[in-house]
Amino acid sequence: MICYKTDTTHRKPLPQGPILWAIAVAPTAVPRTRFLLILLLLHLLVLPLFRIRLFLLLLLFLLNLLLILLFIIISTIFVVVSVISILLFLNTQVFRLIVRENPTSDSLSHEMSADILKYVLDSSISMVVLSCSLIPR
Repeated sequence: MICYKTDTTHRKPLPQGPILWAIAVAPTAVPRTRFLLILLLLHLLVLPLFRIRLFLLLLLFLLNLLLILLFIIISTIFVVVSVISILLFLNTQVFRLIVRENPTSDSLSHEMSADILKYVLDSSISMVVLSCSLIPR
């Protein structure tokens, strides 16, 4: 077998770099060497694609986590604001007037506060369920 690197009668200049030289030598080499060179080339061509794909998957995962955290923060703010608004509503003059106009003021205040608290709990549970539905499976 003639080695092209030491062959002085070879008319074409050899390509620069080991991979290009391997491509030039591969047609005359042993089939196992050609197979290994093809595997090396496939490895060098496909490996960056896997790295890009892995980076994109990681980026999408982090973006998904960011959206989940944002939604949980928004739902927490919603619950806090609704509880504060209910507490402020219970202390306003309007609520006191509604309670005073009704003869059964104690039972009405308890029923209204129970209804309002049930609304707050239902809305907070729905927000938590919505935020949990965003978690990737």
